[in-house]
Amino acid sequence: EFDLRNKDIYAELFKSTGGAPRSGIKSKDKILERRKELDKMREEARAKRLEEARHSFSLTSAIEKVGRFEDLLKERKSSAAYPNLLCGKVREMWEGARREREWKKKE
Repeated sequence: EFDLRNKDIYAELFKSTGGAPRSGIKSKDKILERRKELDKMREEARAKRLEEARHSFSLTSAIEKVGRFEDLLKERKSSAAYPNLLCGKVREMWEGARREREWKKKE
């Protein structure tokens, strides 16, 4: 506890000295130095994030790749793009072959 009514204590606490401006310069230097350190750390973190982003795993890339392949098949009007039609044709051929076998057995 300080009794500020005492002139000696008040003068000691609030006296102006020649060291005050120098300490201000030192603190400015410290602030600038700290700011440089923080900027350097930010740049390192930014570089690290960019490096990690380059090698990240994308969950949607497989879906996009399949979509591009399907679009290519549709452009070529490939029957593989329509598996239900392809399956229907195979079933039709299989049933036709089965009927032929049944006719041959009857004859």
